[in-house]
Amino acid sequence: MIALLDWEMSTIGDPLADLGWMLTYWPDPAGARQIPSAIEGGAGYLTRHEMAEPYEAKTGRAMRYFSFYEVFALFKLGVILEGSYARFLHGQADDPMFAEFKGRVPALADAAWSLCSHRAGNVCSRRFSG
Repeated sequence: MIALLDWEMSTIGDPLADLGWMLTYWPDPAGARQIPSAIEGGAGYLTRHEMAEPYEAKTGRAMRYFSFYEVFALFKLGVILEGSYARFLHGQADDPMFAEFKGRVPALADAAWSLCSHRAGNVCSRRFSG
């Protein structure tokens, strides 16, 4: 496979935002999963770091602040789930799964904050400061 693209969810701009989105769901045997995912890791699954290495090698872009993109993906997912939850509350969606989003959105925010403030000494603030 050369590429996988979801037109609805892809970004226009930095391709690392799409990589961050994919890795948010990626099971990582080397660390805790950020969010629940239907993807189950197994023997031979690469770590998130190993998945990002080819991007660094091919583009020459350093991945030292990659946690920024993981946090951005969690924020993006939180916005999507919050919109679905709001539609559920207003009777515009009847799937009972949407009721679970009441707790999932704050959990995503907590995961993003934890990632942002604990990886490599607050990578998110350093990303914006130069």
